[in-house]
Amino acid sequence: MRRSRRSYLALVTLLAVADASFEDDAEIQVSMNKAWPYSNPTETYEYYDFPFCKPKIVMPHFMTLGQVLRGDRLVNSLYPMHMKRQVPRTVICSRRMSEADIRMLKEAIDQNYMFELFVGELPIDRPFGVVSTMGNEKDEQVTDRYFLVNYLDFIIGYNEKEVVSANVTRELNLEHLVDITEWKEGMVIQFSYSVQWTPLPHILPSQALELQLKSTMPHGHQNMDIHWLAIINSFVLMLLILSLFLLIIIRVVRSDLSRYLQIPDEELNAVEEETGWKLLHADVFRAPKHRLFFCSAIGAGAQMTSMMIMVVLVGCIGAYYQRGAVASAAVISYMVTALLGGFVSANLYQKLGGEKWAWNIFMTALCFMGPAFLIWSFLNTVAIFYGSTAAFPFPTILLMFAMWACVTFPLTVLGGIIGRHRSLKQAQAEGSPFPCKTNKLAREIPSCRWYQSPVTQFFASGFLPFSAIYIELHYIFNSVWGPRIYFLYGILLLAFTMLLLVAGTVTVLFTYFHLNAEDLELSSDGQAMRGLDHSGIVLAVERLTHNVLRAVFDVVANANAEEECHKAGRQIQLGARLPAAILLTEPCHSLIQEDGDFNAAIDRQHRLTLVSRNFRRIARLFAALDNVHRLNKVGRTATQRELFYRVVSEGSGLFSSQQIMDRAMRDAVGALRIGRPHLGVLTTEKGLLAGEISFSHDNCLSVAAQGATGTCIGESLLDHRTRFHVGERAQIVLVVEKDTVFQHLLQSKLFTALPLILVTGRGYPDILTRRFLQKLHRVAPRLMQVYLGDFDPDGVAIYLVYRRSCNHLRWLGMHEPDVSKLPSGACLPLSKRDTALQQSLLRRSDVQHVRGLAEQVQSMTCKAELEALHAAYADDGMALDYIAVKIRERAWI
Repeated sequence: MRRSRRSYLALVTLLAVADASFEDDAEIQVSMNKAWPYSNPTETYEYYDFPFCKPKIVMPHFMTLGQVLRGDRLVNSLYPMHMKRQVPRTVICSRRMSEADIRMLKEAIDQNYMFELFVGELPIDRPFGVVSTMGNEKDEQVTDRYFLVNYLDFIIGYNEKEVVSANVTRELNLEHLVDITEWKEGMVIQFSYSVQWTPLPHILPSQALELQLKSTMPHGHQNMDIHWLAIINSFVLMLLILSLFLLIIIRVVRSDLSRYLQIPDEELNAVEEETGWKLLHADVFRAPKHRLFFCSAIGAGAQMTSMMIMVVLVGCIGAYYQRGAVASAAVISYMVTALLGGFVSANLYQKLGGEKWAWNIFMTALCFMGPAFLIWSFLNTVAIFYGSTAAFPFPTILLMFAMWACVTFPLTVLGGIIGRHRSLKQAQAEGSPFPCKTNKLAREIPSCRWYQSPVTQFFASGFLPFSAIYIELHYIFNSVWGPRIYFLYGILLLAFTMLLLVAGTVTVLFTYFHLNAEDLELSSDGQAMRGLDHSGIVLAVERLTHNVLRAVFDVVANANAEEECHKAGRQIQLGARLPAAILLTEPCHSLIQEDGDFNAAIDRQHRLTLVSRNFRRIARLFAALDNVHRLNKVGRTATQRELFYRVVSEGSGLFSSQQIMDRAMRDAVGALRIGRPHLGVLTTEKGLLAGEISFSHDNCLSVAAQGATGTCIGESLLDHRTRFHVGERAQIVLVVEKDTVFQHLLQSKLFTALPLILVTGRGYPDILTRRFLQKLHRVAPRLMQVYLGDFDPDGVAIYLVYRRSCNHLRWLGMHEPDVSKLPSGACLPLSKRDTALQQSLLRRSDVQHVRGLAEQVQSMTCKAELEALHAAYADDGMALDYIAVKIRERAWI
């Protein structure tokens, strides 16, 4: 078992020296290594650069690659040592010191210089000397005296035939020191040593190096409580971030999805235009502008992450007590993981549609090594200038370059080829690798608040993972640039796992914040992409200006449009050039009003200027006109819902929702000053009517609004050639909110008791129903139009939508006194959404303008639906005893 473990460690440390056994009186190698200031262990120098005794011929000893990389320079020494041979104090040499030598040693002692030597495989660290302050501070006669360590008292422990411990007496006294405070002519210093052997049978040879390193640590063992505190800190931070993420997902995303699922497709056009992440489903998988560098960075990051995981896992088995094992394991792991880096980079690059795959693989190989080489070149030059052993020897430089050129780069190429072919096979078998289609034109990124800016989120996304591992980083940095040795790799593995979890959660969380701000560029500030988007839209506008506008204006200049425009005193300029601004009429104008549109407000015009912020809106306007043009050329009509699916299937990327299509059609109507029916764009029939009214078209036979379920309100009823014939007995137009109430009243005796016209929008005030009410008011202004809806905030909101188009509509009920007559179980408490809508209604100006409506909204402490009136009134009581009575009493507000 021990033999296999040794073989594994030797592989990891690149031919590290295995444990050696010594026969009695066998020679034990003592090697001098390097010297460094205690405050900066990375500033290393060769031991014999200082004025110590050295052999006549300095011979380097064998070193692993990791030892060379960490600055070790093992050479022979003047300290002979044999297995179990006691050596009394023996002078090994005498050295004549010059004034410069004494000055160098005093400066080294001032900076607390340490030197390292090895007895076999066991390292020993000792200071150059000590400074002693002598004198009385009160008399201001204080002097510093410098003492150099010139006597090493070795204490060697052994277990049978193996050296298991090596030490030098730490308690220095005058016999170990020599005073070098003042240099004297002909000054000679003698260097001596002694060896004492001690049996230590309780120390196993396999544990010798570990115990030796821990015993020589300048600060002793690391406090485990601090490390567990770091783990708990990371775990708590991860829970907090994950809780915040789940809260956002549950409260925001689920509420949006549930709201969309509750709205039928026919009513989506009445929903306000959405903002946020819901509009980016066709943009988030857009390839970045610099995809080659982006994919190379992703591949290099995957390689570095896998390398760190391998280093930590190997450290968990205790391999890093060998000299230079950390650096050796890092080099081997980096070379092996090049296969993964090339695979990830090329696979992603192919999915994003990249074509320069060879350059992508080459950039992946250089993405980390290129900057690292530049930084190393500068640091190595500085080290050479100062004569530090941190500078790599030239053979080591050649070896490192050969390892990269012969192992790392070929593995990167091989991984890239495999990743590219795998992506191609997946594309052939499954099609697009992304779950949704990407638009051809990218969305314009709106301006965001300061806390949504990339700079702020870059800082936050880096600070949170750092706070999860900063305690453990203190010990790691102290090991890299300080005197301590890190060995708690099991704790580091837990901390690294927590770091990955925190970083992953933070990434998802801030990605959601970016998407919610409609920022589809998650890795940049978007300025370059915005410029690209604008230029693309400008080209689309220029391409459509000549073909689309001229074609659309030609089509709308038909006989009917010319007749209507002549009546309105307007003309359409055929072949007009595109001005610097497009004049839009919102929400409608008199020509559309005469045609039967739903808005009777005074025309309001504004200029849609050709500036960058309006490019997408103008492009959508032209796309809508292009589809209208094609419909009119073949003499067909379509609903706005059909037009939306037409433009989506074309893949223009301009329309991500029905609301955006509706706005584009409003702009088209406002620009052409022609109603949607003349453009061949119809609205879905939804409303119903019944009662004292009939219709005629081009002197054709009249059609009465009768039937078991009522007559549909379609575009044909709103045509200017369709005439309304209202019965002389009719005095009231009753608009009910729901289809169920409409059908109930249709089957009751309400029409016998009270001649009227009954209308419903089937739960929602659709456009055709509102246009019908407006045209009916123009044809028969004597008819009073009243509305009957639920006693809840939603009922009032629906009434206000009707009233926006028909400001003559009055509120008939339900009122607060009506609710008091209902059974106790018929009234339901207001939900949080109802309460929020109620408060919102009270703040609206149109509620305040309707006399008594604000009081009704304020009195809604519960909600009741119209169907509850069936429980309060038997049979036809709802129609005869409630509705008919309220109409006769004119009980509306």
